[in-house]
Amino acid sequence: MSCTLVVEVLKARDILALDPNGRSDPYCIISVDGASEQQQKTEVLSATLEPHWNKSFKFTDTTPPHLWKPDDTMSGGPISHYLRLEMWDHDMLNRDDFMGMLVLPLVGVTTDKELQASWYKLTRSQSKQTITGEIQLKVYYTNISKLPIWTIHRELRSTCASHNFNIPVLCGSKTVEFPGVTEYVELCVKGVFVEISSQRSIAQIFLTNYRLVILCEMNRVRLQQDVGSDLSMWIGLGNIMSVEKTQDDKMVRRITTDGSKQQLDSMTLTIVCHDFRTIKLTFTAMEMSASAQPSCSHYTELGDPVAAVCGNYTELSSQVHTNAIYSSIYFDQKQQRFVNKVHSSVQGDGRLLPPPLKYIGDSLHIRLTHIIANVGDASPSYQFHKKNKENLQITGWDLYNYPRELDRQKVSKEWDLSAANGPDYKICSSYPQLLYFPHSCEDMIIAGSAKFRSKGRLPCLVWVHRNKNFMLRCAQPLIGASGKSSIEDESLIQKALRTSPNKQMIIFDARSVLAAGGNKIMGKGTEDVSRYADCKLVHLNIPNIHHVRESLEQLRVVCHSSANSKWLSSLENTQWLFYISLILKGSVMITRSMEKYSSSVLVHCSDGWDRTSQLTSLSQLMMDAYYRTVDGFIVLIEKEWLSFGHKFKERLGYSTSPNERSPIFLQFLDCVWQIYRQFPTAFQFTSKLLLCVADHLHTSWFGTFLVNSDKEKNDSQLIASTMSLWAHVLAAKDSFLNSSYTSVDEVSATFVCMVYRTCTRGFMNSVF
Repeated sequence: MSCTLVVEVLKARDILALDPNGRSDPYCIISVDGASEQQQKTEVLSATLEPHWNKSFKFTDTTPPHLWKPDDTMSGGPISHYLRLEMWDHDMLNRDDFMGMLVLPLVGVTTDKELQASWYKLTRSQSKQTITGEIQLKVYYTNISKLPIWTIHRELRSTCASHNFNIPVLCGSKTVEFPGVTEYVELCVKGVFVEISSQRSIAQIFLTNYRLVILCEMNRVRLQQDVGSDLSMWIGLGNIMSVEKTQDDKMVRRITTDGSKQQLDSMTLTIVCHDFRTIKLTFTAMEMSASAQPSCSHYTELGDPVAAVCGNYTELSSQVHTNAIYSSIYFDQKQQRFVNKVHSSVQGDGRLLPPPLKYIGDSLHIRLTHIIANVGDASPSYQFHKKNKENLQITGWDLYNYPRELDRQKVSKEWDLSAANGPDYKICSSYPQLLYFPHSCEDMIIAGSAKFRSKGRLPCLVWVHRNKNFMLRCAQPLIGASGKSSIEDESLIQKALRTSPNKQMIIFDARSVLAAGGNKIMGKGTEDVSRYADCKLVHLNIPNIHHVRESLEQLRVVCHSSANSKWLSSLENTQWLFYISLILKGSVMITRSMEKYSSSVLVHCSDGWDRTSQLTSLSQLMMDAYYRTVDGFIVLIEKEWLSFGHKFKERLGYSTSPNERSPIFLQFLDCVWQIYRQFPTAFQFTSKLLLCVADHLHTSWFGTFLVNSDKEKNDSQLIASTMSLWAHVLAAKDSFLNSSYTSVDEVSATFVCMVYRTCTRGFMNSVF
């Protein structure tokens, strides 16, 4: 059943200024996959950043997925999945400049033309682009009285429930299923050939607003022989790192009646995930009939016959419909824009085919590419939060409180809670609003110390030992090649030392001497301990984010390689284990300094938000039994990573700066796992909790890891618009508990920093 889609392009605001006059000449290109019309355009509006088009466009013969039926091909009805709008800046002398795009799933469009127009955020077509602005549209269907509810939504929810694909989240005193009814299907296709870890199957694919669901069919031969496993899985959209399309592959179908083989054109999507999973989806140029036995990866056979997805080809008795068409949209690299390509679905013998899987694969590829380019900009849990905030108490955002946590540690009255950073984060934008400083520190000393530290990250209190020694964290000093100093910074350290029983401090610089010296050329460096009385300086030689990123990429290659006698040496060559051992050794040195030598410590790296967070959190984990409980581990991550500004958005690749991406937090989880392996009874939780956190690092389902700092969390109103990961952890808490747990004050006294290669291989295989 076909409809007419009406797109009213009304106006835009806050768009990019791309012309020398500080303005732009914007126009829009609108296209719909499956529509018989080619791209339609608005007029060009000159010299404006707030264009008003108020133009209506119609796309006839469009069929939403929930109206499509196999017999619709009799009239040439195609499937329309997405509306695509691109905004461009017209340039008379050079190529037009891209200003942003919008991809709108048509499954959510209604027939209500009285519906209020909506504002949509313009998005990127490639991850490195910087895009701003919004566009106001009104989109609705005509020529139909009412759109039915797509039954595939209910099918998906039933499937997710039966496969335990949903996860529980705690909302007040209630536990509810997430994502639940807020999840809807954008695209669904059956009969796709799937290859995962050298195992193959035939699958039904669901693309939703939360994830890609792959529901595999285990054929009868495998079930009878008990060979292989169910390859069904789901992939959070944020977890997809790349998707590559391979054209002109060949697939073979074997006709069971006479044993003959026929080659079919096909297209393969290779999906690479951040968690090291690689999935290949192969789409054929036509449906496989019920009498055909398919095989993929050239001539490797799958098994017994599989029924056709949309039935056999529709036979046309006398009339040949030459106007039957389907279309696909692809990104033309030369034109730097999406192009709508129309294809005929009528065969020479009068048969009319259902829309080929190959071109549905094109739509899936374009949609996933768009999602990858814009991942992290918003969490899909916004819809869940919006639907349930009136009826449910959203849980997980209030588990950590800085003053309350320091009170638990029995901080002395010699330390004051300061509001110097204030609600506007005027001293340091990457620190929390409230900070602890020595009692006699005036605001002038605090401000002066902040000016002397990189990014304003001055020394502040994060943990107090039961022997009254303390741990400070900060960023590197701005000494420079000329050897600058700061009386305020020195005064702050000395005032802190007066609260220490032994009146001594060790400054742990996570970098090597060479790296710290190199920073002096850029106006930074490390402390001149001759100016800091009773302080010693120790370098821990931990590499920076770029070395860690390269190590992970090499590790990805090794994990995908086949097992052989050189696997362990290849693993060692990635340096991943060596870097893990350096972090653990540094954490042990900090722990022993406080435990054995009763010394206070100051920890920093370059900017104090990567290696510093690793060292402070791991050493506290060793010394404080509370942090080895489920609740305490949450507080530790909230305090040392989220509150004190680890740049999750950039380190997880959610920004437009790929060089800032680095698995720093994943290293921390691996280090915790190493300690857990050596002291399994000292933790209230098992490695399941670590895997849960690792799994949701990239899904973007939760707002927990979407921003770089406490300030960004407040500015983006994450608490008021997204779910916290801890709501899920608390709901599933029983599944994370360790039955062998015995509370121990500290695990460092006999701790030996040994990294077992086989153990690490087990953890990485579990995570990836």
